[in-house]
Amino acid sequence: MFPYLKEGYVYWQIFNRQSENLLAMNTKKFREFRRGMGIMVLALLLSLSSPASAYSMQRVTAIPYDDEVGELTSYYITFEPIQTVPKGGYVKITFPEGFVLDPGMVSVRRTTLCDLVLEDVRENTVILLAWKPVLAKVICTVVLSNIQNSPAENKYNIVITTTDAVGNVIDGPTCSAPFKIKKPSATAVAMASIISEKVMATDASLSSGAASETAVSAANAVEELISLVKEILNTLA
Repeated sequence: MFPYLKEGYVYWQIFNRQSENLLAMNTKKFREFRRGMGIMVLALLLSLSSPASAYSMQRVTAIPYDDEVGELTSYYITFEPIQTVPKGGYVKITFPEGFVLDPGMVSVRRTTLCDLVLEDVRENTVILLAWKPVLAKVICTVVLSNIQNSPAENKYNIVITTTDAVGNVIDGPTCSAPFKIKKPSATAVAMASIISEKVMATDASLSSGAASETAVSAANAVEELISLVKEILNTLA
């Protein structure tokens, strides 16, 4: 299982045989030295025989264009690979539970300093195919569209993992810096309600007027807009 361990054990036995004369000294210092050497050799052999672990990426961020709960929005995502992702490899971006990713709607709006195309969306993971190598130590930018925010107000992280073409992990999984999804403020809700009502009233006024009443309807529209501004200012006060 560990091919280097057998070879290491042989060398360790040779060391023991060659040191028989020194062991006769039976000094505490030598015994500690030999024990320390054994631990160092074993640690070295284990590190050589174990597979290399994936690295944690740098500068992993996710910024929603709209940070309100339940909103359908785009995400500005950055990451800096530690190791190059080869052509045909993948960048996998996983959103937290509660976010909705519809495979028929999610898209890549744009990329910067990396050539990635949408390969698939599986549950909450967007899988991007590396059309060209994604270079190490280069900050890549991806903008994903049509991601629906979680309905719960909280701080969240995305997770990014890079793999080769057959799925072997290269870097990650690495969590992004946290971003916050929040409920709209009471002021924003009130303003949205006022605007909606006034726009509907103005639209109805303009739609129902005859040609001879155009000037009157236009005047009414101006008055409605002035009233709307006043109510917004009162709400903000």
